[in-house]
Amino acid sequence: MIRVDWDKAAFRDRHQRHLRFAAGLLVLGTLGAAFLVRPPHVSGASGNWTTSGVQLLNPAGGQFIITGINWYGFETTSHVAHGLYTKDYTYIVNEIKQYGYNTIRIPFSNEMWELDPIPNANTISACSACKGKHSRDILALIVNYAGSIGLHVILDNHRSEAGNSNEANGLWYITTKSKNYPESSWTNDWIHIEDWVHGIQQTQGASDTVTLNLNASDGFPIVLGFDLRNEPHTVCTHTGCNYLGGSTWGTGDGIDPAANPNPNPFAPACVSSSTCHDWRLAAQRAGDLILGESANKGWGFPLIFVEGISQYPTSTGTPANGPYNFYWQGGELLGVNGNANNPGAPIVLNAGGDATSLGGAVNNQVVYSAHDYGPNLYLQPWFNTSTCYASGCSSSSLADIWETH
Repeated sequence: MIRVDWDKAAFRDRHQRHLRFAAGLLVLGTLGAAFLVRPPHVSGASGNWTTSGVQLLNPAGGQFIITGINWYGFETTSHVAHGLYTKDYTYIVNEIKQYGYNTIRIPFSNEMWELDPIPNANTISACSACKGKHSRDILALIVNYAGSIGLHVILDNHRSEAGNSNEANGLWYITTKSKNYPESSWTNDWIHIEDWVHGIQQTQGASDTVTLNLNASDGFPIVLGFDLRNEPHTVCTHTGCNYLGGSTWGTGDGIDPAANPNPNPFAPACVSSSTCHDWRLAAQRAGDLILGESANKGWGFPLIFVEGISQYPTSTGTPANGPYNFYWQGGELLGVNGNANNPGAPIVLNAGGDATSLGGAVNNQVVYSAHDYGPNLYLQPWFNTSTCYASGCSSSSLADIWETH
């Protein structure tokens, strides 16, 4: 397993003048702390990306350091990457490579994937190849071109219904009268996306006309992995924060984590009713189903990116009553190792499964993805005149903050 920290602000502030053609570009980031892994019990077919300690490995076994950029838009009500009203997608992707990046993280919504609409003409006016095409086909054009010039892609399920930012309820599903995207939509869409990545055209909403290429020009799969959900978190209002009402980590969803810290993730009764809150178990369900699809079809496994949450009980706290450690939404990964009062709950993946049994164990495919921001977004208490980078340099050491969370 490996941890990756996405820093979305640094490049934007330093190079904003270069990005006026595509307002949707924001930076990702660097590699961080690692977690011990066991030898794999089930391996994907040849050609899959893996992890080893603190490293990502390409299918040839060489180290791959993500230097990535986020290109938003497919998750919004535009249903398409932003910036195509100013420049063609080939121009934008070429610029990404020119500035030294090797990976594009592309957010999308379940609504975009399932409805697959034709974007409004004014959102794609600079892209002649996009005109008249549905959203998935435009996404395929971008991914294929990125691969053709040696770039790789991470697909990010940013939210359920189309909109801006993360899901307001902090969860990986939403079920209301007007917005009905239950957990089953989320997991089914990921399975369809795994098929799509391997060249199987999809028919949800509309029938695809552009087939995705599997490999980039370097011979490795263009799509190196799936970011299962953007920024699961606790919802906070002026009256306080409701930890158990948002995304938790390791709470078990009705299965006592003290008695069974590693349950079958499909076992909780809340799965079928889309009322679960344990993000760790949800990530395992989605990851297992994706890996099961790969195993059944003899494909190499993708990397499974799992973000953190936003708060976690302290070593003297409980999930129900706190107190809690707070961090950025999607950035709190304390639950992986736990603390004195809350058992650790690392992501454990299998190649498929259901409530009665699980497929073979799969290791070396998990990437912990911690979202982190600078003071321009919010002035956290550790941003002050004493803020420094090195461990132990002050009480506001960023290295120590990152290690803590």
